[in-house]
Amino acid sequence: LTSAAQVAAIAGIGLLFRDTGNCLMAEFLLNELSHGQSTARTIDSESYALTAGLALGMVTVGMARSKRNVSLAALGIAQRLHDAFTCGRDVLIDKEHSLHAVTNTTYSQSFLSNRRPGMRVSRDFNFNVTASGAILAFGLYFAKSGSRTAALSLCLPEAQVLLERIRPDLLLLRVLARAL
Repeated sequence: LTSAAQVAAIAGIGLLFRDTGNCLMAEFLLNELSHGQSTARTIDSESYALTAGLALGMVTVGMARSKRNVSLAALGIAQRLHDAFTCGRDVLIDKEHSLHAVTNTTYSQSFLSNRRPGMRVSRDFNFNVTASGAILAFGLYFAKSGSRTAALSLCLPEAQVLLERIRPDLLLLRVLARAL
């Protein structure tokens, strides 16, 4: 299949399973976001990851605090998405989806000891490819949850030097996701 057909198929999955919280589709889309199309050209990989993130967001929209689908919490969606757009730095999301500021050592020990079998460590992510889709999915997942800590994880850095290190498109997506 062509790259355009694959992207359209991923978008179709998001539309078909919109707002269902389907655990199987959420896990599939999360895996596609994190390591799909690794052999394709960069532009194709970025569009694929962005569409996978948007589709994942559509499937899990507003379910971070939802009691109706507890199985999504077992997937570790919030932590895996956060790793995909921050390279696993600065904060940790516990099983109840709350973010905690921790040191990198504590983060590494906690994350590596609590990860599921087969779950990829954050350094396996290609940050430049996964960040845009992960930010969209993270924002939609936490939409209407009122989670102050999730909003803080999407904050823009205050220092000019740090601000210049983030791509402009990712800055825009962080602002939009935080507003959800």
